[in-house]
Amino acid sequence: MKNVFKLTLGVKIGAFCLLVLMLSFFDQNVNRWVNQHQNQLFLPVFNVLTFYGRPKFMLWFCPLLFGIGRIKHWPHCERAAVRIVLSVVISGLLVFVAKPLFGRKEPFTAKLALREEQTHHSTWLKRRWGRFPSGDSAVAWSTSTALASEFPVIAIPLYMLAFLTSLGRVVREAHFLSDVVAGAGLGYICARWLAKRALSSTRTSTRKR
Repeated sequence: MKNVFKLTLGVKIGAFCLLVLMLSFFDQNVNRWVNQHQNQLFLPVFNVLTFYGRPKFMLWFCPLLFGIGRIKHWPHCERAAVRIVLSVVISGLLVFVAKPLFGRKEPFTAKLALREEQTHHSTWLKRRWGRFPSGDSAVAWSTSTALASEFPVIAIPLYMLAFLTSLGRVVREAHFLSDVVAGAGLGYICARWLAKRALSSTRTSTRKR
């Protein structure tokens, strides 16, 4: 059974990597279309949603969620808070390794030109620090997937929130499409893996009893 699970997981990860690779061929076209069809009315909304994909959100939301769970004796809240932290840390480490490894620059804007000028004489890490994959997207999908695993009733709104947060990174021209898809995949896979491990350990302890 474990071998089947590993094979299935390997196939899914392989298919996901292939999807990201295929999307990367359309990045420039998507970015050009976004640049030509930007609606200024929606930008403030995406600016607010960006906060959901920042680690700062996790720093106050997770202790609050965990505290509510402790006070009200709601174990779902406690588990969700811990799972969010773990999935964000794991996906964050993968993002931290991947960004300088790929060293991919963001869609070209005046802001990018200024940043390149500022980092010309900086450290190797700053020069190599890229945009692939999107860290904001990884955090958003880690958070939503971890919450959805404990609160499946609100899974659709949670995934919609993560989707809009990721979309905002493309609309604001901070990332290419493949950047946010890769980040979303990392966040989702890490959170789902943790949820399955927790479910498996619960079933094992129940059988022993």
